[in-house]
Amino acid sequence: MGIVEGSTEFLPISSTGHLIIVGSLLQFQQSIGSKEIADTFEIFIQLGAILAVVVYFVRDLTNLMRRAPFDRKAQRLLLGIMIAFTPAAVIGILLDKYIAEYLFSPFTVGIALVIGGMIILLVEQWLQFRKQPVTDMESVNYRRSLGIGIAQIASLFPCMSRSASTIIGGLVVGLD
Repeated sequence: MGIVEGSTEFLPISSTGHLIIVGSLLQFQQSIGSKEIADTFEIFIQLGAILAVVVYFVRDLTNLMRRAPFDRKAQRLLLGIMIAFTPAAVIGILLDKYIAEYLFSPFTVGIALVIGGMIILLVEQWLQFRKQPVTDMESVNYRRSLGIGIAQIASLFPCMSRSASTIIGGLVVGLD
């Protein structure tokens, strides 16, 4: 399970979706003893990946936070991040029980992984000849931030990568 997490977390594919499928194939939950222990294990291996991202970007994040009190672009970027965060957070809170009950089966995840891959390919084809006007993250306006946030709602499906949802959303709203 650690190998699956490590090899999928930093790609725009769903590490959670792959953990669900591989866990089912390995009968991980049964072999480890209980659903609670299996879930705790998965949280901890995913926490390692999240901490690696924080360590990797700590210099950029620290610089952004130092600039925020007096730099308008840094303030706009932080507000844009909050705007992009909000749609998935609200929908996730409202549909949490439904998502947990219906979307975490290996069958659902497998189908959604295929659909997600097709969406990525379609968006790449659609954008192939379109000029992407925004090349600087600090120049992203609030409307584009909201568009990215709406795209991140797809990441509530355990088979749709957060990074893929964000990348697709960014491309669709005009980021390079």
